[in-house]
Amino acid sequence: MFALVIVLERSLKDFLSCVRVAVPMQAVVYFWFGMSSHFYQGNSNSLSTVSVAAGYVGGSNYSPVGVGFLMFCHTYSGTQGMQSLPSIRAKIAVCGLRMLLKFVTTAWYLVLMVLQRYHIFVQSVFSPKLVYESAHAVTLLLLTIISVIILL
Repeated sequence: MFALVIVLERSLKDFLSCVRVAVPMQAVVYFWFGMSSHFYQGNSNSLSTVSVAAGYVGGSNYSPVGVGFLMFCHTYSGTQGMQSLPSIRAKIAVCGLRMLLKFVTTAWYLVLMVLQRYHIFVQSVFSPKLVYESAHAVTLLLLTIISVIILL
């Protein structure tokens, strides 16, 4: 299944280079593609449906660090498709745009939760989604900071 994601990402990259789309628009397309591949690979908005099978691929015994690393790579590999940009300046701009998109999504769920705070299903629907989005935003922030430090 991961090979299919790689083939789709490669064909998308070839298509975007032929059409001559601006870098910010490419970043938005890659972000959406990365998030769709994130959910396509079995990840969702619930901790009970996180795919742990990817952490045990190729392992002969249990290692918490190894399993955690493989699960992390499996979960966030689709969102790293835009790292093949030609210049460092474009990469840093894309990192900022990616963070903006993620924090706009998180802010939107926060606004929805505040507006519907008296609704009966807020604690079971919006609250877990907000926690999941916030954790994903913090993880993406850390990855972006590491990427910018490595690029500079």
